[in-house]
Amino acid sequence: MIKYLNNKNTNIAFQQIKEYNHYQLLKSKANGEVPDFQKFLQNAARSCAEDYNVLCADAQLYIQELVKACQTYVKNYPTFNTLHEITSVLGGRFIPDLTFKLEKCLLKMGSVNYVKITFPSDDIPLPTSYKKVSQMMPPMKKAEHVHVNVISDPNITKLASKYCPQVVLTSQALFTLLNNHAPSYSEQWEIPLCVETITGTGGKQCKVVYVDSPLIKKELSTRERSQVFHEVVLDKFMVKNSVIPVKCLFLDRDSAASHIEKHSASRRLPHEDMEMDFASDLTKLETFGSADKDVNSSTTFSDYESAESPPCSSKISLLDRLKIEKQIINKSNPAKSCFSSDDASDAKKRKKSQEEQSDMHVDTKKLLKASSTSSIGVPTTTSSDDGDSDDDKLVIDIDCKMSECSKSVVTPSVNTTPTVPRQRKPARKISKEADPLGEILKMQTLLLKADTKKIEQTSSVSPEKSEQSTRHAANFQQILSSPPCLESLKKVEVSHSSSTKCLLSSDLMAIQENAAEYTVEPEENRTYQLFSLDDTLLLVKSSVHTARTRSLKKPLKMQIPVFVLNKVNYQTCYGVESLTESERCRLWTESLVHSNCELYVGHVDALTSKFFMLEEIAVENLKESTNTFKPANCLNSLRHILKWVTGGLQDGSYLLSHVSGDSSVHLYKSSMDPQKGAYNLHDAHCNAPKIPSSLSVPWVPLNPNLLLKYHIQHGRPPCTFPPAPEKDTGINKPQLNQPRKAPCQQKNNGLPASNVGNKKKKRKTKPQRLKAKQQARKAQAALQGNT
Repeated sequence: MIKYLNNKNTNIAFQQIKEYNHYQLLKSKANGEVPDFQKFLQNAARSCAEDYNVLCADAQLYIQELVKACQTYVKNYPTFNTLHEITSVLGGRFIPDLTFKLEKCLLKMGSVNYVKITFPSDDIPLPTSYKKVSQMMPPMKKAEHVHVNVISDPNITKLASKYCPQVVLTSQALFTLLNNHAPSYSEQWEIPLCVETITGTGGKQCKVVYVDSPLIKKELSTRERSQVFHEVVLDKFMVKNSVIPVKCLFLDRDSAASHIEKHSASRRLPHEDMEMDFASDLTKLETFGSADKDVNSSTTFSDYESAESPPCSSKISLLDRLKIEKQIINKSNPAKSCFSSDDASDAKKRKKSQEEQSDMHVDTKKLLKASSTSSIGVPTTTSSDDGDSDDDKLVIDIDCKMSECSKSVVTPSVNTTPTVPRQRKPARKISKEADPLGEILKMQTLLLKADTKKIEQTSSVSPEKSEQSTRHAANFQQILSSPPCLESLKKVEVSHSSSTKCLLSSDLMAIQENAAEYTVEPEENRTYQLFSLDDTLLLVKSSVHTARTRSLKKPLKMQIPVFVLNKVNYQTCYGVESLTESERCRLWTESLVHSNCELYVGHVDALTSKFFMLEEIAVENLKESTNTFKPANCLNSLRHILKWVTGGLQDGSYLLSHVSGDSSVHLYKSSMDPQKGAYNLHDAHCNAPKIPSSLSVPWVPLNPNLLLKYHIQHGRPPCTFPPAPEKDTGINKPQLNQPRKAPCQQKNNGLPASNVGNKKKKRKTKPQRLKAKQQARKAQAALQGNT
């Protein structure tokens, strides 16, 4: 289990397949006990329900001070609110492939601490005294981190007037709006809103919805209180004293990938990627050029040869190639042909076919622009020794596959010496990953085959073959007018352009923000990023938790963000608790905001305050189909709520509210005068949060795939019962390490195998029998004398 737990089927070596299959067999047998063991753990939690109410006095005091500090932020919002609208949590049109896409990272300000991810031992006791914890993180400072404001942020004001997003929100508000899971909808929250109409760039009026961080809950369970307290302690325990500027971090994967590509490209030799392998391609390039500007000649175009080249030069060379050959077509003299033929009608047909092919190549400009890896060389022109001679002819540079065709088509003049075809230097083969448009290559191959057939047929004098060639060329031209491959490529291009539609203009994308023009609190860090959700532009204000250095290929290193989620456990004697839906959503939200972030879960024993495990989480595991957490539902719920608040609200202050267990969301509008039935926000938060009354124990199932020292030492998989004790039946069972006795040994009272078995006993002789009798008589007489 230790060896193969984190390995996939594709990572198993051929020599270990038998062992891995045996592991799968054992795992399937052990998994049969997991449901029964989870029921046993739940019954044990019910019998020990008082454990879930354990909270030390220091933790209670710290939570009380933190609640008082958070309640001061509630007074910054209007007191009275009246019900304005009601909507469902998940409503509207459901989009299965809805994505939360990063458009642009605007600012990265401040500094962040490095994190410790390796520890010398497990079960490390954390400092839990109120004095130490309040010194590490005062309750007022912690409350400031919890209640992040965007309405009064001067940085937000500047950025919103420049980029005009529809919604501005904090990362805490983003997580709260995403953390709504059917069918229970157990989370209770209240989020302040503010709608304002601002003047954007160029005097454009736009309406922006500002969403602050959620207010403190009116009900806090003991588990939530313990988790908040241990979060403060664990965050300070896992950080180092060294810091790094946030601007040095690679927050998203795209920027990290481009940095790695740029680094690898800078270390690559400049001539390695510029060579092309013509030998591996199916099509060949034929170029026809004139010997002199004054000499007019007709040129015949064949298909372009597509080869792999660096993206930086392929597009330019391709367009230049098309322009040059188009100029050659316009300058060529139709009265003079490079092919020798006595039939004037054949020459006209060839000229018409040439013009159609050239028009086809010109029409494929737009399609060829989509290719970033195809490149074509420069037209090859040659001239004879005498540049003013009228007998100059074209030299066709061809390969061995087209040698026979060229011999039958090209006939040099009598007055000129035959020119030997130029030998192309073999080029280095490059990777097939940069294979350009394969459909264009297929079309070019068909065109090349058609050209060769047409040329061979026109070289014959027979009029029937000439007519057949003309019909073949016409049919082929008709096929090329609407090829299926061209239609499919157009569809792909349209879908790609629609899926990658950018909500920002090119001018806004090119703007580079100067961090010196913006402010940030000392010892803090802030990031401002633009995201798109469907057709809504969002400006998200967030912070980086911690950072670390990731070592890549030497000497490349990269600083990345790290997020550690604190999780309290109540049954550590049996195993490690699984992630809940809210915890999975919290980790997933962090991966949305900072896609290059590494995710960890710090497991703490709630009863002893010991840090016993640091678990690394992969983003792919959060989206597994076996989990109850559904990211698509979360994104659609967020989209529905944002569309609702950005629809047609007037300027003013609002309050989004959700009650635990309710599938609807209430929108309250602030009012200055108290009205009948108005919601008093300040009175609702004047008292300490209550502990919710629940008939069930807040038990969380254990993870059967996480091993503790207890499981390793006793050789016992997690979430399985111990082996049943053996009953004493009175029958001596043979030992496993010793061979069982043979049947002959059992019948002869364990005599050696050499004296029993198939061998017969030797019969004693007569003297031996007499001697034995005498010895028996002496022994009997001696016994009688003694008596």
